[in-house]
Amino acid sequence: MNKAENTKQQARSTQSQLAVIESVVALIAEKGFSNATTANIAKNAGVSWGVLQYQFGGKDQIFAAVLQSSLHNLMGALRVATVPIDLPLEQKLITAIDAMWIYYSAPTYRASTEILLNYSHKSEDFLKIARHSNAALTKFISAILQQSGLQLPRKQAQSIAEIMLAALRGFALANATFPQRRWHFKNERDTLAKFIANSAQHFG
Repeated sequence: MNKAENTKQQARSTQSQLAVIESVVALIAEKGFSNATTANIAKNAGVSWGVLQYQFGGKDQIFAAVLQSSLHNLMGALRVATVPIDLPLEQKLITAIDAMWIYYSAPTYRASTEILLNYSHKSEDFLKIARHSNAALTKFISAILQQSGLQLPRKQAQSIAEIMLAALRGFALANATFPQRRWHFKNERDTLAKFIANSAQHFG
């Protein structure tokens, strides 16, 4: 196989892998976790079970790929997030929440959450990906608090960050549970930013 043919084959392989990941996300978002069977995943992605086996190895590896995709989305959202230094802390937090909400409101996050709830007991690798995501988010929020001149002990800053993340997970869960409701996220976002800013300034 020459170089051009090899490049085309790799491109096709990448494309089919992405189709499988999108298939899992769509099945969980539209029909629930129980419908993400290997047969349904293959059918929805337009590939055979043989292709799934060749590219991933099995269902655990497929789900791990979805988690990795979610982590990739998170790191991308944090990379492009711009939080101006000269803004008051509350406004910085609003900007940060908007950046993180791109990750939390995505169907990939919902899919990864359901995978973790159902599969994290099977492999430590699943939990490692979840911990990596949480550590990246905690570091992002803690950096904003420090940037604002707050001299918080590390554990205190991490606790405040964890409260903020727990609230965002709750918003994401409500968003998925009640899709028929028009979600007025701006009100919740502003309230959360004010609460976190007041808490951080109190302890700082």
